[in-house]
Amino acid sequence: MSMYTKAGQFDGPLLIFETMCYTDIVSWNTTLSGFRTSEGALNFAHRMNFNGVVFYPVTYTTILAFCADHEDFLFGLKLHSLIFKSGLDGEVFVGNALISMYSRLRRLIEARSVFDEMANEDLVSWNAILSGYSQEGNHGLGAIFVFIEMVGEGMGLDHVSFTSAVSACGHEMNLELGKQIHGLTIKSGYGSHVSVCNVLILTYSKCEVTEDAKLVFQCMMIATKLVEEGKMIHGFCIKTGFLSKHNVCNSLITMYAKLESMHDSIKVFEELNCREIISWNALISGYAQNGLCQDALKTFLVATMESKPNNYTFGSVLSPIGDAQDIYLKYGQ
Repeated sequence: MSMYTKAGQFDGPLLIFETMCYTDIVSWNTTLSGFRTSEGALNFAHRMNFNGVVFYPVTYTTILAFCADHEDFLFGLKLHSLIFKSGLDGEVFVGNALISMYSRLRRLIEARSVFDEMANEDLVSWNAILSGYSQEGNHGLGAIFVFIEMVGEGMGLDHVSFTSAVSACGHEMNLELGKQIHGLTIKSGYGSHVSVCNVLILTYSKCEVTEDAKLVFQCMMIATKLVEEGKMIHGFCIKTGFLSKHNVCNSLITMYAKLESMHDSIKVFEELNCREIISWNALISGYAQNGLCQDALKTFLVATMESKPNNYTFGSVLSPIGDAQDIYLKYGQ
C-alpha cells in the first residue's frame, strides 16, 4: 500500500485496503494519506470515525491539512474538540497542524489561541502563525509583531520566516523595517534565497524603490548562477568518487558558506562519515561569515565534545562572539 501511495497510484492501495480482512491504524492512515482530493479524504475520515477507529496524532495532522484545502471549518472544529478530549493537544506537530488549518481558513483568532496555549512552540509553530497573519493583507501589523516576538525569543529564522515578514512589510508599506529585515536575511544566509528575494523585489516595488528592487534581482541572479556552478562541481565530485576525500568535502562546506547557502554546507557536513576538526572549523567559520553567531557557538560546543579543537577552531568561534550582543561575553571569556 505504501509503495503504491508513494508512487502516486492511489487505486492500488485503496483496492488492497477494501479487500483486507483485518485493518489496523497503519492501513487506515496509509490509505488516508494517499487521497489526492480533499473531498475523498474527508469522506474516508468520516468513515474511519464511524467505524470507531482511534485517531493517532498522524491521523489528525493528515485530516487537518485536507480540512484546510476543502475549507471545511466545522469538521476541523470537531477534530479540534476530539484532539482536546484525547489529550493530544500537547503534541507540537498536532498543534502546528491546527494553527495551519485555522490560518488557511482565515480564522486567525482561533489560530492564535492554539499558538498561545502551546507549551513548547518550535519554528514550524511560529512560521505557521506568522504566515497566517501575513497572508491576510489587513493583518500585516500583526505579522510584524509576531516576527519581532520571534527575534526576541531567539528563535532561529528560515526562509519561510523572512518571506512572511517581508511580505507583511509590503502590506504595511513599511520600507524602513523592510530594509532592516533585508539586512537580517543577508546576515542569516538567506539574502540570495529565491523566495525571499522575490518578496523583497515585490516589497521594494510596492514602496516605489525600484533601484533596490533591481539590485536584489541582480544579486539573486549572480548568486543563483554561482550556486548552480558550485553544485555542478559538487555533482562531478560525487560521480568521480572524490567525496570520500575529506579535503574535498571541507572545501565544499566552505564554498557553499561563501555563497550564503548554509543549508547546503550543513548537508555536506551531515553526510560526512568521519568528522575531523577541520570539517568542524569549516562549518563554524561558515556560520560566522553568514552572521549566524548562535549557530556558530552551538556548533563549537558540540565540536569540543567530539573532536579536539585547535587554534583555528577558537579563532572561528571568537569572531562571531565578538560581533554578537553582550550576552555572549561570558562564552568568549
